[in-house]
Amino acid sequence: MTEGMRMEQSLSTRVAARIELMEGWVKNGIPTNVKDIPSSLNGWRTWHRPDLGILRIGSKTSFTKTDPGIGIQVVRIDALMSTLNQRLGVGRRGGKPTKQTKRSYKPEKIRRLEAERERDALKTELVVVSGQWHEARSDLERRTKELESVRVINADLRRTIREREHRIEHLLGELRSAGLREM
Repeated sequence: MTEGMRMEQSLSTRVAARIELMEGWVKNGIPTNVKDIPSSLNGWRTWHRPDLGILRIGSKTSFTKTDPGIGIQVVRIDALMSTLNQRLGVGRRGGKPTKQTKRSYKPEKIRRLEAERERDALKTELVVVSGQWHEARSDLERRTKELESVRVINADLRRTIREREHRIEHLLGELRSAGLREM
């Protein structure tokens, strides 16, 4: 992927790249070669690591939990960030060790609402990804047709050149047989 193509990523693609990276780190662990991991939402917004597929998000106003387009995904980033911060021991204030907290019970209604939010986020992501897929497929079909058209034109031009070369050879042969020389 070229740098120009990378910089043309949409906001939703950049947010999805962060979620994918963070989910991988939560599942498989954080690579040892990554040292500059952000610990805040704003840090995750401005983090720029093209080598990891992460490009800076410039819009402060869109990268919020209440944004109608990507708010659900920002909530997901916040949850993943909290998990990563806990693993890294980031975010604790002061030198006192934190108390071991009891596991809190979440009522069924809250768990259901969270599941519905996650489902809605996944549906939104599916719509975005399927739209990108259809766009890429359409672009590929258009380029394939253009390529085929260029191949047909190229074949026609080659055929015309061969015909003209044969015609020139024929005319030169007639000139030679008439006793005239080429110049």
